[in-house]
Amino acid sequence: MSALVAIDQDNNRRILQIISEISTILVHATSTRELLQHVLKGLQTHFDVQHAYMLLPTDDGHLRVAAAIGAASESIDQMIKVGVGIAGVAVQRKRAIRIGNMKVNRRYMRAMM
Repeated sequence: MSALVAIDQDNNRRILQIISEISTILVHATSTRELLQHVLKGLQTHFDVQHAYMLLPTDDGHLRVAAAIGAASESIDQMIKVGVGIAGVAVQRKRAIRIGNMKVNRRYMRAMM
């Protein structure tokens, strides 16, 4: 067996494991918040995401932090205006904003606030 075939098999096993985990979560989640929290934990586990949150729209046009991991965990239920702050601007522009090294990018964050 070549090294490339072994790598491909490892990737397929990992993908099947992730799909299995997702299926289990979908079956057992009792709320939207719990489901989103599991999604974030999966990102943390499989993709080394350290800080993130999920936003849901509210009836009054704002965004509510529905689930969070890392430093963002303190933000649950916080309301965000569309167009304000990094998340609000990302939603307004309908595109992702990824900040790789928050310490280096503080100036950018201040400008977005």
